[in-house]
Amino acid sequence: MSSNNPNITEKTPVPPPLPGYARRHRARMLSETLPPTTKGFFLCLLVILLTIGAFVVYSMSDSRNDRLNETVNSIADSYGGRQTISVPNFNLKPTVDDNDTISHPINVDNCIINAYVHTSELKRGAFNIQTYHADIEVSGNIIVDSTGSQPFFVASFAPSDFVGIDSLSPLKINGHELTWTRNYGSLSAHCPSTELIPADSVTQAEFSYRLRLRGVDFLGVALKPDIKRMTLNISGRHTSPSFNGWTLPNTRTVTDSCFTAQWKINGNLLPYQWKSEPDNKFYTGRKIGVTLTNGVDHYVKVCRAIKYAFLVIALAFGIIFIVEQRMLCDINLFQYLLIGLALVLFYSLLLSLSEHLSFLTSYWVSAMLTASLIAWYMRAIFNSTRQGITVGGSLFIIYGFFYIIICLSNYSLLVGSLGLFAVLAVVMRTTLNKQAVRQN
Repeated sequence: MSSNNPNITEKTPVPPPLPGYARRHRARMLSETLPPTTKGFFLCLLVILLTIGAFVVYSMSDSRNDRLNETVNSIADSYGGRQTISVPNFNLKPTVDDNDTISHPINVDNCIINAYVHTSELKRGAFNIQTYHADIEVSGNIIVDSTGSQPFFVASFAPSDFVGIDSLSPLKINGHELTWTRNYGSLSAHCPSTELIPADSVTQAEFSYRLRLRGVDFLGVALKPDIKRMTLNISGRHTSPSFNGWTLPNTRTVTDSCFTAQWKINGNLLPYQWKSEPDNKFYTGRKIGVTLTNGVDHYVKVCRAIKYAFLVIALAFGIIFIVEQRMLCDINLFQYLLIGLALVLFYSLLLSLSEHLSFLTSYWVSAMLTASLIAWYMRAIFNSTRQGITVGGSLFIIYGFFYIIICLSNYSLLVGSLGLFAVLAVVMRTTLNKQAVRQN
């Protein structure tokens, strides 16, 4: 109804704003003073700061890895550590005392060591520690020259870890069984030499014994130059054995469920300086064997992923910046900061989930959550479901691309370089289209 008062002027009603207009207007008002070049500069600084934040997660991963190593050492103290098998030293001595320096050493020939490994996982808190039991048989020949012989025959060796010895059979030599006795840090077996060695003759005797060990991480054999020939056979059920030591195995076979490896060592071909040392302590550390772990540790993979944080954040910001320019809707720097924080939290999610799930599952769950969060945020800013899906899908593809690089070992640099080259080509093509539109 119109008013009869001439002093009152009727106002034309203002139509309601279009959906999303107020939101776009607020975003434009917050960043309208920043031209694209200046805004790009500040975005570069923001990418660098966020990358530093991602490397904070890197330090957390290193800390958790150190904690894992402490847990492994704690288990090794009570369960069994890195086991090294030592072939006994055979000597003829005037007494059975280990400290007796007057002895006639006996060389070992054709020593054969067979080991079969059973692996299992021991859970301690959030960590799954790879452990093993090993059934081992040691056999060989000794050649005893009665010249300069002594009253007692003594065999001795020092186990690397007494805690890990489950069982040890007596030493058998030519039908005789000699019981092992512990003397401080070593085990020894002895008998009168006349029981094994006829007077004034050269005797070749066969020896053998069995033992069962338990331990973590490593199983190997210490090399000694007084063993003329040695064959080491290690087999077991494990998916990712790592053969290491002084030399690699002569033959090896690794399948999806088991492995076998064989070393053949000739003592005469060992380095000359080994033989110049009179005591066996010089041989410590000269080992061959296998490391039994869970493959590439998930902490290592998380650290690999974080090394690409700069590229992930830069590519994500680049995609959002291009969409922003095409939609003619500015996004202020605070909103970019929130998006960057979501990208950094991806690595924190990956680290925490990988301690309870496989790395594959943890990576894709973290990627899905991060991409979905950013896609929802972009939809709210642009008021466009299509643009939100575009940004979220592009980010998911980026995570997939870098997952392939993380998993690759020999071709990661090649694939990464080709992928970044393709991204650069797409960006250049997109900017050409925008330039052409402006000129028209």
